[in-house]
Amino acid sequence: MIIGSAIMEQMNFQERLMKLAEAQKKEKHQLHQQIIELQKKHDEMQLLELEMEQMRGALETMIPFTEGGDVEVNKRMKSLEEKLKEKEDHLEDLEDLSQALLIKERKSNEEVQDARKELINFFKINRTETSIGVKRMGELDHNLIVSAAKKKYPDAEAEEKAMEFDWKFSEKLTNPGWYPFKLIVVGTDHKEVIDEEDDFIKAIKNEWGNEAYDAAATALTEMNEYNPSGRYCVHELWNFNEGRKATLAEGVRHIAKLYWKAKKRMST
Repeated sequence: MIIGSAIMEQMNFQERLMKLAEAQKKEKHQLHQQIIELQKKHDEMQLLELEMEQMRGALETMIPFTEGGDVEVNKRMKSLEEKLKEKEDHLEDLEDLSQALLIKERKSNEEVQDARKELINFFKINRTETSIGVKRMGELDHNLIVSAAKKKYPDAEAEEKAMEFDWKFSEKLTNPGWYPFKLIVVGTDHKEVIDEEDDFIKAIKNEWGNEAYDAAATALTEMNEYNPSGRYCVHELWNFNEGRKATLAEGVRHIAKLYWKAKKRMST
């Protein structure tokens, strides 16, 4: 009974995630279409602002003539003021719509992130050797360090030396003054990359070789992207086959496979 209840609970969890992901996908598509339409109105908003500025200028030039009680000027001035008010109201409506859509999109993104967190928690609990799972971003690949150690030391010492490497690397991470990155220009943007002139980085490459250097560089780059201030590993939904962050849809499809497998087992 306990096992059956656990399976049912897992299946309900999977169904909830699939429904959430589908709803989010649909809502995000609708939001995207609305924002595209709003962007098309950008030129209209700019034109409105220009027309309003011209109308304000025209009103200012009329003010001296109203002092003489010119009826025709007063009528034209009143008409301009009414048109200006209409345009101001229209511009305000467009700005309110823009703000509302941006808030809605931000909320939708937060809900998608919540769905990703649920998926990550699911894969952390249900570890399987599959293409989709959880990766600890910023974690040093110990196997690569062991492999590098075996090229430098006898096999009997390799594991111990690799552990020493891991410890020294972890110790460096706790030093807030250590910042092994530099800024480079890529096109019109700036990007942070590993500073190969850093003493510790140079020592890794010179004393341990490219394999250890690549492992350290990968860990540092991931940590700088995911958690630069805390400098500890964080979990990410990962597509191991393609070596990249997995999409929410990929995670849900994978759970769907597990769901049908579990359902099939229950029916046999």
